[in-house]
Amino acid sequence: MESVSFSEVKRICEILDKLNEKELMTEEDETYRLDLCDELDTLIEGPENSRDLYRAGGLKILINQMFDSKYESVQLECLRIYSSVVQNDTLL
Repeated sequence: MESVSFSEVKRICEILDKLNEKELMTEEDETYRLDLCDELDTLIEGPENSRDLYRAGGLKILINQMFDSKYESVQLECLRIYSSVVQNDTLL
């Protein structure tokens, strides 16, 4: 049954892995990463998924992207997501 159902936690982990890959320094790569950030933001709207992001090491990846990404737009988007997660989840 899992093969046909959508696992939000699994997708969060996939997005984090892709954000953690080496940047290609192309416009397409920047757009791709922004799309990943947008999807991640949608997935972590609920407090349960915010905690899953934390448990998956996502906050560390977001912090790394905020400081190390070559794309300013990705840095800002990761900062916005990070802020939202820590503001909305009282357990973090």
